[in-house]
Amino acid sequence: MRIVIGVGVWFIGGAAMLSAQPVVKLGAPQVRYASEFLGIAGVREQSDGQVVVLDRVDMKIWRLPSASGTPVALGRSGSGPGEYVLPMSVTVLPGDTTLIHDMAGGGRLVMITRAGVSKDVLRSSDGLSGPQLFQRGEVYADDAGRFYEDAQRVILRGGKRVASDSSGVRRVDRRGRIDTIGSYRRVIRSPLFKLPTRRPDGTLEGVERAGGPPPPFFSVDQWAVAPDGRIAVVTVDPYQVRFVAPEGRTSSGPPIRYTAVTLSAGHKAQWREEAGAPHPTITYSAGTMSGGFSRSKVREPPAWPDVLPPFLLDALRFAPDGTLWVQRTVPAGAPARFDLIDGTGTVVRQVELPAGRRLVGFGPKTVYLARIDDDDAEHLERYGRP
Repeated sequence: MRIVIGVGVWFIGGAAMLSAQPVVKLGAPQVRYASEFLGIAGVREQSDGQVVVLDRVDMKIWRLPSASGTPVALGRSGSGPGEYVLPMSVTVLPGDTTLIHDMAGGGRLVMITRAGVSKDVLRSSDGLSGPQLFQRGEVYADDAGRFYEDAQRVILRGGKRVASDSSGVRRVDRRGRIDTIGSYRRVIRSPLFKLPTRRPDGTLEGVERAGGPPPPFFSVDQWAVAPDGRIAVVTVDPYQVRFVAPEGRTSSGPPIRYTAVTLSAGHKAQWREEAGAPHPTITYSAGTMSGGFSRSKVREPPAWPDVLPPFLLDALRFAPDGTLWVQRTVPAGAPARFDLIDGTGTVVRQVELPAGRRLVGFGPKTVYLARIDDDDAEHLERYGRP
């Protein structure tokens, strides 16, 4: 069985967009790395050409000195300085500094420099530091060294504080100043239910989804941070991009036309495979903490949608040149495809990856893809960025 962490490999690219948009296919890779991995969560290309790789299944951080060189393990398992338990995501900072979020470390960020794993904690000139610097699992950064994370809003309902259906983006600069910028809806989007809307007479039309597990092939509005500090919020319905400038000014691109992908038996089979993939766990015992992965029992959903949203989860990435890449839904088994969107919110072209690859990171002028072989091992490849 193919092991894929997250929501991942197959809901990419899109049978969609305006047919006039050119489709660029990546050619042969510039470099094929000899090392094998279990589940590449992210990569960081250093200025000297070495590559930092986070393996989220093996729970290790590696540095690849060259295509054929022996990987060097960075840090080790543990909860002490420079150690980690359950590394989950990669944040790229200026100056060859990379942050790895340790899910089992209470929000701890492991700092990696060209010298290796640092034992220092992330600090600012105003004393902003410590293991609880961030509260969320995903932390983003821009070229100015500012950090961003989801800022869930709380409202009062029936006298109790509950999570709102909208969130902002919490921004922290290196001087310790914190503000919340932008806003987006957190409501699950699925063709299986209709969001409530208010009629002219004040009554509501449509039924909001009840509690329980999310439906298959759901999506949500998502955001990403550009190198210059712009925040892109991409909505599902309509499929559209809204930009928030660093000073708070907003602008929206035109609605993006697309043809919805019809759900097939192949999609259902891939969903079952994904649902049975390992998921991260944390175990506490006698004052110690350890991380690992376990499998969920796959339960058939009560209903399947007829069509797929334009994109699913974890679909947004900014390339270093400021182009937004949105990972699209495609027919089952089709190669990965991305919409490339410019600063006006317009799709300028699409990029199709080679079959069996998924995007795991960018370099200044490169794209890094993971290829899964017949033995379910992952191999890193580097391509020129189109």
